Amino acid sequence: MSAHSKKAGKYDSLSTSSETSYDSGETMELTIVGAHALPKNRISFLKIKPKTYVTATVVGDSTKSRTKVARRSSAPQWEQPLLLRGDSSSIIRVEVVKAAGAFGGERVIGTFEMRYDELQKKQSSGFGDIVGHVTCNLDVPAHAHVSYDAQPTISLRMPPPVRRSKSRY
Repeated sequence: MSAHSKKAGKYDSLSTSSETSYDSGETMELTIVGAHALPKNRISFLKIKPKTYVTATVVGDSTKSRTKVARRSSAPQWEQPLLLRGDSSSIIRVEVVKAAGAFGGERVIGTFEMRYDELQKKQSSGFGDIVGHVTCNLDVPAHAHVSYDAQPTISLRMPPPVRRSKSRY
């Protein structure tokens, strides 16, 4: 199977395949499942939940993949696969971004970084109803107004690596 790539501006909008290989310089698949406990609009009296999207980047590479903008929610769901170029030891940087609106421009409201193979290990060691994805805490910048009772998180899913057989030639 092949992965189809379609460029859209400075971001890649990609569909994915389940037969992805993770050798050096190959394509890695990362599905952005959803987020939880995202901070509300910084203008507290409005209490508006943000419209958000997620970007994913391999650290050291300038190419970003991004999700569509989710509806206003402090717990948005994307269920959107993204493709990145790298290998299993690549560090993946994920950013949750508040989309531009009437009360301001875009800004990062949470970030997360981890090696791709560590994410896969964490996912495979899940238990109960969390098998199949991994949930990670987001680092939130000082400007974000986070409620004290909940840590903002993001849930991701990666397919297991597909082993390639060595060529005889």
